[in-house]
Formats: sequence, C-alpha cells, structure tokens
Amino acid sequence: MSNRTLFNLFGAAFILAASGSAFAADIAVKAAAPSPAPVYNWTGWYVGVNDGASFGNVKTDFNVTPIIIGGEEVSPNLGFSDRTYPSGFIGGGQIGYNWQYSPLIVVGLEADIQGALERDSSTITNPFSFTIPGGCVTNLCPDSVTTGTGAAVTSYQAKIDWFGTARVRLGYVWGDGNVMSYLTGGLA
Repeated sequence: MSNRTLFNLFGAAFILAASGSAFAADIAVKAAAPSPAPVYNWTGWYVGVNDGASFGNVKTDFNVTPIIIGGEEVSPNLGFSDRTYPSGFIGGGQIGYNWQYSPLIVVGLEADIQGALERDSSTITNPFSFTIPGGCVTNLCPDSVTTGTGAAVTSYQAKIDWFGTARVRLGYVWGDGNVMSYLTGGLA
C-alpha cells in the first residue's frame, strides 16, 4: 500500500469516528424522574424546653374557729377575704411521643415539669371586738358582761414553686402534612 492510500484510509476513519461522536451527542436522553414531594410523618419522640411569664389571681378566705371561754362561745368578727396577684418567671421542659395513626390523624402523650417564681404577699390588719355575756376574763369579773377589742394582723404569701402536667393529644394533619391542629387535655 502506498502512503497516499494509507493517508486516505486513516482520514476516512477519522472522519467517520468524528461524525459518529456528533451523532451520539444528538441522541435524545430521558430527563431524570422528578423526586417525590417530602412526606411528613409525626410519629416519634420529642423533647423541648420553654420559658415565659406567669400571671395569677388568688382569692384567699380567712375564718376564725369560735373560741369558748367559761362555757360561752366567743366569735370575734375575723372572717374575711383577700386577693393577691402573683406573677413571675416560669420555665421547664417537656417530653412526648406522637403516633400518626393515619395520614390525617395523630395521637400522642406528653408530660412536662415547670419551675416557677410566681409570688405575691399581703399583710392585712383587721380590728375586732367581742363580748362575753356573764363571763370573766382571767380572774377579774367587774360586771356581768365582759367586752374586748383588738386587732388581728395577718401576713401571708401566695406562691407557686413548681408544677407538672401529663396529657393526651388528638391531632388533625392539614395540607401537605406539615401542619397539625390538635386538642389536648390531662392532669396538672
């Protein structure tokens, strides 16, 4: 074979090889299948922390047990009510478990423990008087009726140091599954 024949043969092979590559580049390729939308699942354990403020309203009733002197019942007027408004910081943690019963229904259990600095105090001064008909106070009996007066001072504090709760949950999953509305109830 002559050089010219070899040259033509290699040239033709090169042109065919190059043109084959061009045809291969034009072949249609299927696009990758789109990935499915994420599926939300509410099943599983969770833990969390919380903090905030607490505001209260406490009514306290005070009553005095009747006093008996010389066989007679003496009841000074010491029954009264007072109101305090404890408030303060509150914080703690919770743990729970949810179970997605169906695509739309979630049930769960949750418990928490909270520390509280909710406090208020009050000091009340109440004057009182009493009468003992026909009685004596100590050994003195100046007349048949003994009367007396005084003041009762009451100091007290309304406070919450801690509390805990346990409850169940029934939830409904909305939209694409990433939103849940629920009802909950339990014991504190």
